[in-house]
This record gives sequence, structure tokens and C-alpha cells, in this order.
Amino acid sequence: MIENDEKISEYIDFPRTFEKYRWYKPILVLIVGLIIFLIFQVLLVLFFNAIYGWNFIMQIATGGYEVLNTEVGQIFTDLGVIVTIPALYFATKIVKDRPFSSYASSRGGWNFKLYFKALLIPFILFIIIEAIDVVFRGSNGTNHFTIPFFILCLILVPLQCIAEEYIF
Repeated sequence: MIENDEKISEYIDFPRTFEKYRWYKPILVLIVGLIIFLIFQVLLVLFFNAIYGWNFIMQIATGGYEVLNTEVGQIFTDLGVIVTIPALYFATKIVKDRPFSSYASSRGGWNFKLYFKALLIPFILFIIIEAIDVVFRGSNGTNHFTIPFFILCLILVPLQCIAEEYIF
């Protein structure tokens, strides 16, 4: 039987098990990742500027609640966080610190089974809340729900959450 102290020690020493571990490499990954992240941010702003114009970018920058509440505003802000994932990926490849998958889990990989189980709970809650809303307030008004936006939410929101976990 493994003692509790042994498990903790194993987790703390986990990065040192990588070949040629150096204490400064995580700091280099952070610096290179931030530079790549800023490059991606500039590209994202240029892309949305080309499609929606400079006025859209200025409304986002000044905290326009109305523009942030639109589908395009939500996609823009989600993508602004999501670019953290490829920035970290490229930084780990440039610095050659450790495998990228080790940043996601001490077990070295993504758990799709847990992801879909966790996704099911908010989906069911969303359906229940919407059904209660329709029962009490009726179905008057314009429904802004679209299938393509729902699919984007299924993809973007978990990626945004993952990117936030990498950041923190």
C-alpha cells in the first residue's frame, strides 16, 4: 500500500521525470507563450476588423455591453481566450520543456468520457430552465437560438474553459 506522503511526493516530482528538466524552462514557456498569445490576439482583431469593421472592435474594447451580448461578440471574446491553447502548444514545442499533454493532466491526456458526462449535466439543466420559462412566460418574443450557434457553443465554451484553466 502506498503511503499518502509517497503520492504527494510523486505528484510534486512529476515534472522532474521529464528528460533534461531545467527549472527555468517553465518560465521560458510562459514568456514564449505570452508572445505567441499576443500575436494571435492581433491576428484575431485584424480578422474581425476585416469582417465587421473597426467600429465593432472599438465597441468591444470600450466594453460595449450590447455588442458583447451578440453572437459575434460572444464568439470574439471566446476566441480571445481560446487562442491560449495553441499559444501554449507552440511554446512547449519551441522551448521543448515537456509534453504538451502534461499541462492538461498529470495523467498525460484528455479525458473525453468525463468531458461528455460533464457536458450532459448543463445541457439537461438548460432544457429544463427553457421549458420552465416557456411554461410561465410563454413563447412570445424572438428566439435567437440557432443550431449553428448551439454547435459553436458546444465547441467554443469548453475550449474557453480549458484555456482559462491553462492560464490560471
